Amino acid sequence: MSSEVSSIAQSQLDLYDFFSVLLPGAYFLITLIPVVPTSLPFGTASTAAVLLVGGYVVGRALHTAAESYDKIFNVPSNRETFINAITDEDIDILSDEMIDRFYGTAKADSGLAMPYDRRTAGDKDLSALYVYVRSQLYQHGNVRSQSFQAIYAFYRSTYLATQLAVGCYLIYAIGQAVGYWSGVGGYSTYIGGLDIQAGTILLSAEVLFVIGMLTLHDAKEDYRKYYIEYLIVDYLSK
Repeated sequence: MSSEVSSIAQSQLDLYDFFSVLLPGAYFLITLIPVVPTSLPFGTASTAAVLLVGGYVVGRALHTAAESYDKIFNVPSNRETFINAITDEDIDILSDEMIDRFYGTAKADSGLAMPYDRRTAGDKDLSALYVYVRSQLYQHGNVRSQSFQAIYAFYRSTYLATQLAVGCYLIYAIGQAVGYWSGVGGYSTYIGGLDIQAGTILLSAEVLFVIGMLTLHDAKEDYRKYYIEYLIVDYLSK
């Protein structure tokens, strides 16, 4: 049994790391290739190594930074979204009947001293219930909700990576416009070799930022909701 649980946990760890860490990190590095010095060697093996190792390291940093970013701008965490769903502060997550059934079942299973009416439950109690439910699901291998959590984390990190990439291109375009890069030891880039005007780079960066706002941000919010919905449904169907 212990080996089975360990195998499940390992497979889900790999899934989460791949979607939420490696892919966003590799994506961010790829977006920066046009503005890196042409003197850097890019071969098939070396490029793959950079994307794998560097992508994981950068992706881990993005994952941590994205969590801090959400806290700064008061974006609800997964736990807070769960609490809001139970207390009816977020009425777009499942039906009242489904949440009532989940709350009654999870409360009884956990043995936590919680009020009969879920709407009057405190944040501390619901936070403990959230931890209990997650531990029970992952122990029994019901991982559909964790797949949605991994995709949510991917969109969250990729959204931040897009903003950072836009910032890098803005800095590069401004430096090109004032002739700064030409005075930095013959600094030449792949995009510089295409003789693209600074205004075009600025416009492209702005378009990329808008696309990120309209797609990645909305997808991030959608998949956070999907994760909580499947967390509740998975627990009821375990």
